[in-house]
Amino acid sequence: MNGAFRKLWAAQTLSALGDRAHQIALTWWTLATTGSLALTGAMLIATTLPFVLLGPVAGTAADRWPRKRVMVVCDVLRAGLVLGVAWLAWQHLLTPPLLLVASALITCLTAFFTPAAMSVVPALVPPERVLAATARMEASIEGMGILGPAIGGLVVAAWGAEGAFAINGLSFLASALLLGVLAVPPVEAPETPEPFLQAMGGGLRVLRAHPTVAGALAGLAAGNVFSTPVLLFLPYFAKDVFLVGARGLGWLEACLGVGTVVAAVAWGRVGQVRRRFPVVAGGFAGMGLMVLAMGLWPLYPVHLAALLGTGLLLGSINVVILAWFQERVPAPELGRFFGIMTSVSLGLVPMSFGAYGLLTAVATPAHLLVVNGVGLLCVAGGLCLVPGFRRE
Repeated sequence: MNGAFRKLWAAQTLSALGDRAHQIALTWWTLATTGSLALTGAMLIATTLPFVLLGPVAGTAADRWPRKRVMVVCDVLRAGLVLGVAWLAWQHLLTPPLLLVASALITCLTAFFTPAAMSVVPALVPPERVLAATARMEASIEGMGILGPAIGGLVVAAWGAEGAFAINGLSFLASALLLGVLAVPPVEAPETPEPFLQAMGGGLRVLRAHPTVAGALAGLAAGNVFSTPVLLFLPYFAKDVFLVGARGLGWLEACLGVGTVVAAVAWGRVGQVRRRFPVVAGGFAGMGLMVLAMGLWPLYPVHLAALLGTGLLLGSINVVILAWFQERVPAPELGRFFGIMTSVSLGLVPMSFGAYGLLTAVATPAHLLVVNGVGLLCVAGGLCLVPGFRRE
């Protein structure tokens, strides 16, 4: 990979590490200060809801303004907010309302940063290296998802939540410095750009103009609906079925995370793929079989193996489909497309958690896992019907 991509990769890795440590500090400080699980949940909502609401706006900004400038400004502002939170915590001036507002603002800025970062990858590497670059970006995100909470826990134990907040702020400053010296080729823009509100509809125009992309995005969203509730059921199985406690739960979640990282690293070494459809549709079918096995045979070794396999397949799907989106969607409209993708993907996750949480009143988690497995198999079958996707 060239030096420009390395700077982007390093900036994202630092930000992802800081974000994971920040989330541990956020929940720990809230629960330790207030003792309220409801308020802790509100804090977590504040770190996800802006993604859903601001996706189209942030994507339009990534297409309308220089993407490097968007990323640097977002990093600098996030650094200022997080370091401000750290200072308030050190001075014992931080209150739950202040932290809630600051968390929402930080997530708003992240919502603008994300589509700009995703859209800039094809401009930094040659077309034949887009898949490898996407794989390395995904590997760093998933890897920090495993490493970040562990580091965050150690930092909180040693220096308190304010120490973790400070590290997150410094990670944003380091990211801004790396991106500040990043050379990004400009994206061709029309001489008379359309009004901002009108441009926001560009993402929908992309989907109408590219039905294959729209169908694949719908399949990806449906796959999220049936795959993410698995995480909701793991504490139940660890505590009440397998009797392995918190440590056993950690191993279950680690298997899923390790699988996604290994898949992303492997695809980064492969660098290219001849056919996307078999990887994506076959991946969802394989995940469906894994989840079915978890529901039909609720045994600890079965769940460990199935979650590792699910992680491998999920990581492969994410890398291949994201790289394909970057190749198929026109560069001037990538930001708006990824803005819509972020809104759809993240918006359906809490809805799925809520729906399956209610369904546990009438069905056991094992039965619901069987439903999820069948749903994932249906997603794989539905992708066969997407116009033109079977030829990809």
